[in-house]
Amino acid sequence: MSPSHSYYFSQCVHIWGWASWRRSWQSYDFRLSQLTETERADYLHLHFDHAEVASYWERTLLSVTTGEVDTWDFQLSFASFFNSWLNVIPARNLVSNLGYGEDATHTRETVNKLSRMPTWEIEFPLDHPEAIERWKEADDFTDRHIFKVFPKRRTLRKRLKHAFLSARKLIPA
Repeated sequence: MSPSHSYYFSQCVHIWGWASWRRSWQSYDFRLSQLTETERADYLHLHFDHAEVASYWERTLLSVTTGEVDTWDFQLSFASFFNSWLNVIPARNLVSNLGYGEDATHTRETVNKLSRMPTWEIEFPLDHPEAIERWKEADDFTDRHIFKVFPKRRTLRKRLKHAFLSARKLIPA
C-alpha cells in the first residue's frame, strides 16, 4: 500500500516526528475528564466503523484514566477523533525513532519493527492530494499493523444501525 501523493490525510495521530498547532493543544485533555467513561465509550462506538476498533480505543483510554498506562499521546489521539481532525501523514517515513531500549521511558524492548526504520528525504515540490479527505485504507492498515486490531466485516444490519445512530447524533434535540 503506497499513497500516490507526497502525503495523505488520516484520523490517526502518528506521534513520531510530528508537529501541531496551538489550537490542537487547546482541545487536549490529559486526564480525559471532559467525558464520563460511558460517554467516551458511546462516542467511540459512533465514531468508528468497526466495533473492534472502538473497543480497542475504549480499553486503551480506560488504561490511561486508571493510571495503568502513563502516556500523553493516546489523549491526543482521542482529541483528534473527538474533534474530527484530519492529520497530515507523509507518504514516506521522514524520521526514525531511536528511543528504544533499556533506558527508554516507554519503548523498552530492544527489537521492534518500528525502531530505526529507514527514512527518506522529503521531495519538493510536494504532490498534493486532489481532495482533503481521509484515506480510510491507510487508517485500516494502521489499525491492523500498528494497533493490532482486526475488524470483522460488519453485517448490513450493523451498518444500518451505525448510520442511524450517526444521523441521530447530527439532529438537534
